[in-house]
Amino acid sequence: MGKLDKAKEYLKRGLDLDHKNMMILNALIETYFMEEDVGNIEEFSRRALEIEPENARNLLFLGSAILFKGRASEAIELFRKAETLGAPEDQIARIMG
Repeated sequence: MGKLDKAKEYLKRGLDLDHKNMMILNALIETYFMEEDVGNIEEFSRRALEIEPENARNLLFLGSAILFKGRASEAIELFRKAETLGAPEDQIARIMG
């Protein structure tokens, strides 16, 4: 088992104990992002946004996953919302390529 796999295992155990812990959710999303695991990025970003709907960073993660799945119009809506919440334009431009 690799280091990222162990990290995901520990983080998921942490979520079992505290399913609304944003630090754990964000760490798990980042881990999936490193692996380009779009399905889990979407799933855990949505979970995080249920807890903090105005979190620009998680809107960007979700938008990235949605964009990768070919749902550009939905992703653009998420990016616009993230921008109104303070996400830098240049970061959004990099994501959109």
